[in-house]
Amino acid sequence: MDKKREKALKQALKIRVFEEYLLELYSNGELSGTVHTCIGQELIPSVMSNYVGENDLFLSNHRGHGHYLAFVGDEEKLLAELLGSKKGCSKGIGGSQHLYEENKFYSNGIQGGMAPVAAGLALHKKHNDDTGIVVIFIGDGTLGEGQLYEALNIYALWNLKVLVVLENNSWSQSTLSQSVRAGEIEDRVIGFGLKYFQADTVNIESLESTINECIKHVRETGPAFVEIETARLKSHSKGDDNRSEALIKDLWLSDILNKEKDKEWYIELSFEYKRHLQLLREGLLPLEYNDVFERKSFSFFPKIIEQSKHRVNEQIQLGIKSILRSKNSLFIGEDIEWISKGNAKGYGGAFKVSGDLSSHFPEQVRNTPISEGLIVGIVNGFALLGGRAIGEIMFGDFMTLTLDQILQHSSKFMQMYGVDIPLNGIVRSPMGGRRGYGPTHSQSLQGHFLGIPGIDLFALNYRLDCTDFYERLMESKNFSVVFEDKIDYGLKPMKPKSINYEQQKDAIVGKSSNESSIIILGYGGYLNKLELLVEELALDGMTIDLLWFIKLNNLDFSNYAQYLEGKRLIITIDEGSSEGGVMSSVVSKIRLLNIAKDSKIQMISNNKIISASAKIEEQTLDFVDRIKKLLYGMQG
Repeated sequence: MDKKREKALKQALKIRVFEEYLLELYSNGELSGTVHTCIGQELIPSVMSNYVGENDLFLSNHRGHGHYLAFVGDEEKLLAELLGSKKGCSKGIGGSQHLYEENKFYSNGIQGGMAPVAAGLALHKKHNDDTGIVVIFIGDGTLGEGQLYEALNIYALWNLKVLVVLENNSWSQSTLSQSVRAGEIEDRVIGFGLKYFQADTVNIESLESTINECIKHVRETGPAFVEIETARLKSHSKGDDNRSEALIKDLWLSDILNKEKDKEWYIELSFEYKRHLQLLREGLLPLEYNDVFERKSFSFFPKIIEQSKHRVNEQIQLGIKSILRSKNSLFIGEDIEWISKGNAKGYGGAFKVSGDLSSHFPEQVRNTPISEGLIVGIVNGFALLGGRAIGEIMFGDFMTLTLDQILQHSSKFMQMYGVDIPLNGIVRSPMGGRRGYGPTHSQSLQGHFLGIPGIDLFALNYRLDCTDFYERLMESKNFSVVFEDKIDYGLKPMKPKSINYEQQKDAIVGKSSNESSIIILGYGGYLNKLELLVEELALDGMTIDLLWFIKLNNLDFSNYAQYLEGKRLIITIDEGSSEGGVMSSVVSKIRLLNIAKDSKIQMISNNKIISASAKIEEQTLDFVDRIKKLLYGMQG
């Protein structure tokens, strides 16, 4: 037996012994949670470990113990993690499905979610002349996930050094995969332009040569996909196995490691390694548990702009341009290039924010397919390795398609591995109506993103210096979602007549009088209309203050109490829903903190679908008229 094969077989056996020990601990009540073992599949990472390089990076899934042991090799950290100890690879926070080694290994239990992230990681390596490849492991159940195909497309389109390893054990939990999959896997892969390889874990010589060949192809040519037929010998997770005993018996008889079980090397190594794990287990007593930390939110005092020669979309473009001056930065989205392939005229984004940036930064500003989840996944991957990445989602209504990446990846990467990982990614998108775009292109969905831990939510307005805002975001270590406003894009700020603005933390305050008894709270793009309203009402002797939030979550209301106390009336406006919306959250905090307890609060929002009819849309979103009726009604 040659040395490489001997090493692979011994590594595979260690993985098997490790996972059998986990099942033993679970049976004894010493291990809780989920345990997806790879028993029967161990040869795949073990053989692959002979052919990968020092700079290669690995992405795994819910069944990742074997991958971690083969490519990271720290069984003590893995065992500690599964037992919930802060000595674990994710400090006891991530557990079985969320394993971590800095710049080397990341796993997540969301099926298919890491595929777009792999694109971002590989693109970062490409931008920084890193020769390493990205290897992502998936199971056959993941073939049902749409994000996977979005990612395969971009691997090929951008010629990224990604190897997709499909560990095909024929079962999607308890369902035979063929019963829920149409067509041939090879045809799907070839259709995206990736090189397809195939092997199995029964013929080890073929497995070795195929893995060697596909890794070489990725290094020298481009992305590849290898399907490896294998067998899951144990349950999906612990005890949920509804396959027949006869089938499982046949699988064991075909297993290469099982055929070696009576040999001396197998018996000795099994005994020695299990004893080693038992000693590690004893060394972890008493277990030390790590508290789940709360990530610090990024806050700042926004720069107010009273007058500018630049429209809002031009200000934003200048801010993005500042970020792109660093080579380690990226800006992606649909239709954001200036003159793209096949076109003779410039475009630069649906709302002209990107303008001609692609002419100045051709390697950093890239068009993507219509794949919103993919866009955010690429931003996540690029930022994970220390880059600064911006993703544009053309309409805020399409942000619903990004939720998996933002909630299950952006938010989790920064915390679930037990370390404070910087993730300087930005997703920006225009929200709001008043453009006649109809029900699915005019919504204000900011409230749907409240409550996602770790990320920062912002809403721009035309009194904010948007160039300064994006330059300031470079200081943040957090993933940010920035909501812009379609109406604001074309506005040039003019000096206000009746309002004096002042900075406040994460907000701006407009004061029309020291004796005003009314204040309006809100966020986003309605500010220009309210300024005109304040001027109009001032002629009738009514003075109104404004408190306009830039940040939408994790607000410190001790900064705003001074503006609210003593007010007779607090009005909140929100183009989004009154149920679970941004301003309903603000009102809840005001009441819970017992701020302005004697003040009346009136909420004005929109719970209706937005019509494409200009007249009906204006009636739906005419908050100015509703405010006037409220105030004059109170006078009467």
